[in-house]
Amino acid sequence: MDKNIVELAVVMPVYNEQEIIRRTVTEWEYLLKQLDINYEFHIYDDGSKDNTPKILKELAAANPKIIPHFQPMTGHGPASLLGCRENSAARWIFLTDSGSDASFKNFGRMWGMRRTYYFIVARRKRTLGIEHFIISTICSIIIKILFGRGIFDVNSPCRLMFCHAFRDIFQMIPENTYAPNLIITGEACRRQIALCELQIDSYHAKPGSGYYTKDITLITAFKALFQTIMFRLKNLQ
Repeated sequence: MDKNIVELAVVMPVYNEQEIIRRTVTEWEYLLKQLDINYEFHIYDDGSKDNTPKILKELAAANPKIIPHFQPMTGHGPASLLGCRENSAARWIFLTDSGSDASFKNFGRMWGMRRTYYFIVARRKRTLGIEHFIISTICSIIIKILFGRGIFDVNSPCRLMFCHAFRDIFQMIPENTYAPNLIITGEACRRQIALCELQIDSYHAKPGSGYYTKDITLITAFKALFQTIMFRLKNLQ
């Protein structure tokens, strides 16, 4: 194994998360050390207006494996896509967010499955309101129609990806895509990349996570679906 290649790049977009970011990063540091992984932790600050950037700089000064990136706000989706693009030279990318403990608690299980699957997605188990249920169902159906195969939680933010299988997918997706995870999931299904949808116990947003101050709406969901449909029509094969 080439020791110069990063085994795992953790990509985490954040926004206004001063209340939770230090604890979240510290937990991840401990876990990755316990698993003895050659990792880099790339945190994309998406234009935070609180003390999140200051805290990230302090964390990076204490651990060179923590690499913060600072940019004007683009949104969770574009920030996630940028992180995947910029770090796809690693063997694996784990895309997550700081708004829930679910990724942290289930990462060990997902990492242990990497020799069998190239794409491991956490299927979130939670009580959905009627609007969220409709959105999830519609997204799942549309992805299956467009890409010939699908999974239920097509937009799960907790996903482990083998970079060799996904590198060109990251580059194909327009940088301003609202929900790139839909396209990433769809392309993985269409290409029949070995995947597993892993049921996790819970997924509840933490208080203090800026990205979760507003719930997704039907309007934003249909925007994401429209972009996904246009992507598929432009890339018919």
